[in-house]
Amino acid sequence: MSPPPPPPHLTVVVPAYNEAERITVMLDEAVDHLAAAAYPSELLVVDDGSTDATADLVTAYAVRRSSSHVAVRLLRQTPNAGKGAAVRAGAAAASGAWVLMADADGATRFADVDALFAAATAAGADAACGFKLYSAAAAVAAFRGQQLTRWAFDVENLYRVQAAGMRVVEVPVAWTEIPGSKMGSLARVCVRMLADVMRMRWAYATGQWTLPSRGTRTAPGTLEPPRRGGLAAAGYTQ
Repeated sequence: MSPPPPPPHLTVVVPAYNEAERITVMLDEAVDHLAAAAYPSELLVVDDGSTDATADLVTAYAVRRSSSHVAVRLLRQTPNAGKGAAVRAGAAAASGAWVLMADADGATRFADVDALFAAATAAGADAACGFKLYSAAAAVAAFRGQQLTRWAFDVENLYRVQAAGMRVVEVPVAWTEIPGSKMGSLARVCVRMLADVMRMRWAYATGQWTLPSRGTRTAPGTLEPPRRGGLAAAGYTQ
């Protein structure tokens, strides 16, 4: 019997909602880069209640391209609960020593992962950037106790990481937008984000929400399960 594959050094969490038209482009770019890396990794796509063929495409892709060096997994979250909830679910299921959040709408950036490692970053300083690398401890600080699940969840994550006394570093990355954005009205998104940020600051200031303890260090795989909706996971390793 062959020995089990080593645990991944990096888990890439990809939140996806109705991304059937562009998810394969992003996955190809990610797997091609990770397959050449010196460390084992896993690519975890969290399907956030998609109504198109996103889940089926990822399932077929996992069968076709998974290996002992790069495992591709699908995590299904139903019903749709928001990007923040999807990322949180992915972080809870991650087994890597590092957790990278990568949006499904960008490509040609995975070469920048090495720059993030070199900076030993906990999270990106650009609050809304969909390309953030967390240490396992930073992921716990960011996502355990996270309350926001829509656009402003990134702001809350950074707030929680900094409250835990962890370093936040911004590293330039290359970004190529894949056409097909579903963001909608920018003005409406900004208003909703501002409302969420104001609610967040009030809730933490009044003790309704609790920040992580400063200096806490927690091992991978210790995030509690998501609190909304249901999850079903499928993983393929050849």
